[in-house]
Amino acid sequence: MERDMLRRLFGLLILAVLAPLASATASPIPIALRLERLDAEQGLSLSLRTRGDSDGRTTFANEDQWADVRDARRLIRDLRVEDGSGRALSVSQDASGWTVRHAPGQPLTVRYRIAPSGASVLGAEPMAVHRPIVQAGMLHLVGHTALVLPTGARDSDTIAFEFDARAVADDAHFASSFGPGARLATTSVQLARLRNSLFIGGAIHLSTLDTRDGKIGVALSAMAPGFDRRAFDEDVRAVLGGVRAFYRDSQPWFLIGLHGATGGEEKGIRIGGGTGLERAFTTYIAADYDLRDRDERGLLRWLLAHEYSHQWIGQTLRLSIQGDERKEPRGYWFTEGFTEFFAVRVLTRAGLFDSAQALDAFNERILRYNLVKRRGLGADAAGDRFWSDPDAEQLLYQRGYLAAWQAELSLRRASDGRRGLDDVLQALILKARKQPAYRVDNPALIAAITAGMSAGDAEVFRRFVLDGGESPLRAADFAPCLSGYVQGDGAVLDGRRFDVAPGTVLQYRRVDGAEADCFKH
Repeated sequence: MERDMLRRLFGLLILAVLAPLASATASPIPIALRLERLDAEQGLSLSLRTRGDSDGRTTFANEDQWADVRDARRLIRDLRVEDGSGRALSVSQDASGWTVRHAPGQPLTVRYRIAPSGASVLGAEPMAVHRPIVQAGMLHLVGHTALVLPTGARDSDTIAFEFDARAVADDAHFASSFGPGARLATTSVQLARLRNSLFIGGAIHLSTLDTRDGKIGVALSAMAPGFDRRAFDEDVRAVLGGVRAFYRDSQPWFLIGLHGATGGEEKGIRIGGGTGLERAFTTYIAADYDLRDRDERGLLRWLLAHEYSHQWIGQTLRLSIQGDERKEPRGYWFTEGFTEFFAVRVLTRAGLFDSAQALDAFNERILRYNLVKRRGLGADAAGDRFWSDPDAEQLLYQRGYLAAWQAELSLRRASDGRRGLDDVLQALILKARKQPAYRVDNPALIAAITAGMSAGDAEVFRRFVLDGGESPLRAADFAPCLSGYVQGDGAVLDGRRFDVAPGTVLQYRRVDGAEADCFKH
């Protein structure tokens, strides 16, 4: 009995010791960001106040590799760390970041600057909006590359986050993933979402659009004076409204960043690309972009629909490939290719693309896939090359788009038109909303998409997505609204002629008098 009592007392003692530690571990990590100075020569100076690790050793870092950015740590200059009394601590730097030793759990302040970036150039690598942009009195930051954060924190950890940017911009000239305005009171956010946040301020034009489904911020930077802001705001309302209606969702706040760039004339580049972020997306285009031009306006509408759709395909319904985020591009046939498919579908249904534009987009993507030299690359091999090989990037976008059409046609054949790809995607999105920890990989996606298909169609889909090869679409697949034909003498894309083997490029044209519209299913 005496021994049992000792065991119980020992157990209580252990609980008494561990309980405060568990409580401390579970408490939110405070992070207070201050943007302190924006200078033409020195760039952006900022500070970040947080709590040091409990073992007395904390390493800070931005993400050295993110998207197509490599060696991002070199963008951070003059980093120093102070303790709670303002005393400078000794900082050592290695491949993991900047490390300091301190009293356990002590308040720490990291100070550093981001050097001026210079003007953004279309067609340059990495994409301008992936790296910090600090130029001409404005800033454009993505958390992944711009924020130096404690590496001991996990992506799932809760952060008590606040920021103050009033030293560099007033409320009318600053917005972020967290809302309009240059100051944010303490709010809870997961570390992964903080990294994926966008901050834009300074010499920008900021408008806030009120819609029935929430507010939309539109932040324009470095655009030419003649850019038609009113027409762009109209398109933002219409496109985002159409996407929200499709996904049957609303958002209290969403931020769009549109950044002007130069160059690209020789290659005919007018849009440099975009990226979906936390309650935001951002893109850069030619500073003199002309919305009076039908083709340019249509292309920008498509980009809006594509990037905004990532709030659901990619942000709500998330990939997890073998638990390794570096392998996520192996699933980009879905998150990029299917997003291509649904972006065009939403625009067509909303009347923002007419049937001719939708058909042009369809034929262009078939042609782009035929121009990829290594169509035999599987999903894994292409995904592993995604950020370093333009051919692999194009392959996954276009293969996913064509696979989406094959799935749509197969599902409708099997159900006599009662069920299509809309139903599959909306069921997956609904499941992800109900289960925030839900993740999908290639086997799970293929199983969900092919459920209800014939066995033969399901196998064609699986092989095309995972193993690659030629397009599974055939000339008669789209009857009665479209008919397929083989283009016999090369191909023309973006006003340029490409050499392709005669008789290999399948294209489609509308059937005269057809009432059905394949693009509005």
